[in-house]
Amino acid sequence: MKPYLVIAEDPGSDKLFNVALVQAENEPQAETKAQQLFPDLPSEDLCLYDVHELGRDYPDGWTHLD
Repeated sequence: MKPYLVIAEDPGSDKLFNVALVQAENEPQAETKAQQLFPDLPSEDLCLYDVHELGRDYPDGWTHLD
């Protein structure tokens, strides 16, 4: 299982609603878990990031607004 960062936001305004970290075997499973955590939000309001890829692609750090 891998960790995935879930960011719930309003894409029109970049307003951040919530964040979560989920463990999943793959991205589709992580998307399902994200939708279960935030059932009232449409899927386009949920951004999903593989934590290992973020660490590899941004070794000096990363922020949501990058």
